[in-house]
Amino acid sequence: MSVTLNGSGQTILQVVNTTTSTNISTTSASFVTTNLSATITPFATTSKILILVRYNGYDTSSAGSEHTVFRGGTNLGSATYGFQVVYSTTTQQLSIPIVMNYLDSPATTSATTYTCYMASNGGQTISAMGYSTPGTITLLEISGA
Repeated sequence: MSVTLNGSGQTILQVVNTTTSTNISTTSASFVTTNLSATITPFATTSKILILVRYNGYDTSSAGSEHTVFRGGTNLGSATYGFQVVYSTTTQQLSIPIVMNYLDSPATTSATTYTCYMASNGGQTISAMGYSTPGTITLLEISGA
C-alpha cells in the first residue's frame, strides 16, 4: 500500500520502524553507535528517505554531547557536531529528548542502514535510551521527491 501526499505527486512507498530500550553509554569524544538503527531497501534510485529519530539522551555534565545519523559509514550531519549539540545548564545530571529529522537521497536500490551515533564533550558520561526509555528510528521512502 502506498500513500500519496496531497497534490505533491509524492508517494510514501514504505515505512520501516525500529525501537530499542537498551541503554548505551560512552565518554568518547568520537562518534560511537547508540545501536539504534534501521535498514530499508528503496524501490527506486530516485527515492528519498525521510529519517525520523527520537530517543532519551542523558548527560552527566555541563559539557554536552553531539548526536547524528550515519548512512553506512557516511555521517549525514556535520563531521564534528552531527545534527544536534546538546548542552546542559548545570553540572547536575540531565535527561534530554534527542530528536533528529533528515531527508536523505541515497540513490540506490540496495539495502541501506541508518544508525544513530553520539559523542561526548569533555570526556563526561553520556548515554542514549537513558533510563531504558525506548528510542525509535523511522524511515519513510518517498517517491517523486
